[in-house]
Parts: sequence; structure tokens; C-alpha cells
Amino acid sequence: MKVPGRNSKQEAAALEREAAGVSVVPQGIRHDQAAFRRKTVALVVVLLVVYALSLCISVTTYQVYSPGEAVAALVTWVQTSFATMFQGAHYTTVDLTDLCPNYFQVLDRAGISVMAILCGIVLTTSGMIYQNVFRNPVAAPTMLGVAGGLNMGLLIFVGVYGSMALYATTAHYLFAYLGGFFALILVLALSRLINGKRWFSVVDMLLVGSIVSQVFGQIVLYVTYYVFDDETFLIYTTINEVLQVNTEPVAYAFLIVGFLVTFIPVFLIRFRLNALSFTETEARGMGVDLNRFRYVMLFLATIMVIVAMAHAGMVGMAALIVPFLSRAFFGAESRKQLVGNILIGAILVLVCRDIAALLSIVLWKAGFLFDFPIGVVASLVCLPFFVWIVARQQRTWE
Repeated sequence: MKVPGRNSKQEAAALEREAAGVSVVPQGIRHDQAAFRRKTVALVVVLLVVYALSLCISVTTYQVYSPGEAVAALVTWVQTSFATMFQGAHYTTVDLTDLCPNYFQVLDRAGISVMAILCGIVLTTSGMIYQNVFRNPVAAPTMLGVAGGLNMGLLIFVGVYGSMALYATTAHYLFAYLGGFFALILVLALSRLINGKRWFSVVDMLLVGSIVSQVFGQIVLYVTYYVFDDETFLIYTTINEVLQVNTEPVAYAFLIVGFLVTFIPVFLIRFRLNALSFTETEARGMGVDLNRFRYVMLFLATIMVIVAMAHAGMVGMAALIVPFLSRAFFGAESRKQLVGNILIGAILVLVCRDIAALLSIVLWKAGFLFDFPIGVVASLVCLPFFVWIVARQQRTWE
């Protein structure tokens, strides 16, 4: 039975508690919010520590610096930046080298680490979108053949430019991006042709993506082994595996533009990402065109993985593992998932880049004059997590 005036009394009491500074949020929600903040702060601290340690590694001179030397280089950079800003610069290149011998190496590593963080963010965000779209915890952005398209683009690039490929930075990223875009458009067109009037079919897109990836892979394998000479093959491997990170302004421009064009829209609609796990009937009831939304999200996520792999190398395994870890750590709500993917993805890719650099230093000291690919490190780091996922039989969306 409804008690007259009860709702008004409860509302008045709630207003009084709110005016007195007493929270009216249920205790369970407050507990979840506090736990979310603690986890976020912990991961931010870990990311900052990993970034600081990464500044101590240099693959330019194959040395490991102490944290004090890295800090000294950063302090020198701040001093020179302020001096230049206020037109009072008094350091020359020789002065900087004398004042801080590892100045340029630390700054170069700082830029490489920032690139790794941005690549980790977009890569694992794309993995989260793919797993939500396909409603499968083992879905990965590389399933639609974009990695094969990117490899094909780089293959054509090296074939056209030859020994000058290491210095044609703009053409390098244009060919890489266009190769990935071509693979995406090809998969979407073929799957649409197979589907007929239907907009979206998970099985058809996966099958077409697998076939396209296999075809591109065979072409790349044939050309690299039977057409390229040893020097051209080495150049292709260096570029494709990103054994030497390009830190030219053009490379940063491509990465930043790709990051802003893809990540910002996803971040702005992060609250709507929960709709990807709805059924068609539920989405229509909420006024969401689910098929169109899925295509838009897949398109943005695929551009993300192209951007990440063009600048970080073959690290697609991280896009499979990190979204699962984020769901386990932060829960299934899309906003929290996104925060988890941003932080865990940035940490994982940065750690893989640092491990690859350390292994390169070890190989160099052992007399092997080549760098260790980050893709191998990413696969080895992610493999135990993948085995854990399969062992838990997480084969359906939960």
C-alpha cells in the first residue's frame, strides 16, 4: 500500500543529506568506484615507472644508463627548452654533449617510448572493439587480414624504393597504411557480396579475412625468398619488424594523426560501446542501428591496428590478450574496459619494446650485429596469458 507523502519525505531527507555533505550514492556503487580509482592509480604508477626505466636503455649506443644519468639528461632538456623559449639559449651541441654525454640517446628513447605507449593504446582498444563486436573473447583485429595487407604494402614499397626504402619515410607510411586499407576494403566488399542484402555476418567476414590473409602471406613469402636479394630482404625485414624505430617528425605526424582520428571518436562514444554486446532486438528497442554501428566500430578499430603495427611492428598478439585482462581486472562495463585497455596496453607494448632493446644489447655484446624484433617478444610475453585463457575455456562471450 502506498503511504501518502512517503516519497516526498524520502526525497526531502535525501536532499537534506546531500546538503549536509552526506553521500546518497549506494554503498555498493561507492565501493566499486573506489576500487576502480585504486586500480587506475596503481596502473598509472606502473606505467610511469616502466616509462622512467625505459629511458635508461639505448639501442643507438647499445648501452644501459643509470636512472641518475637519465634524469640528468631530462633536466638538461628542460633547461635548454626554457632557455630557448625565453631567448636565452646558451648551450650548443658540443656543450650539451660535454654536460650530458647521453643527452641525445635519452631524448631519442623518450620519443620511442611515447610511440610505444600510443601504439599500445590504439592496438588494445581495437582488440576490445573486435571482441565486443564479435562477442568472442579470443577475437583479434588481425582476423580480417589487415596485417597481411600492411605487409603487402611494405613489400611493394621496398620493391619500388630498394636501398632507399630506409630513408623514404613518407612513402614508407603511405604504402603501409594503403596496404592495410586495401585489405580492409577487400574483406568488407567480398563479405558484403557473399551476404547479399545483409549488412553483417561474423562467419563470412572471418572466412574472407582468413583467405585474404593467406593469399597475401603466400605472396610476401614468395617475393621475399625468391625475388629479393639478401640486401633487399634485410631492408624489408628491418622495416616490417620495426627493428629500428623511426623517430623523424613525419613518423610522429602519421602516428599522432592516426591516433587522434581513431581514438578520439571511440573515447567520445565510450558509453555507447555497451550496445555492441546487445542483440538486434535489444538494440532496435534502444534506437541503435546495430549493424551500422558495428561497421563503424570495425572500421575505426581496423585503422587503429594498422597505425599500431605500422609504427610498433608485429605486436598484434597484445590486441588479443589485453582486452581479456582488462575485463578480468575492471569488469565488463565499456567505460572501465577502455581505461583498462589504455593503461594495460600501454604498459605491455612498452615493456615488450624495452625487452627487445635489452635483448638487442645482449646480442650486440655477443657479436651479433642485429636488433631483436619486438613481435617475437610480444608473442612470448602474451603466450602464457593465451594458454590461461584457453585453459579456462573462455570460448564464448560472458
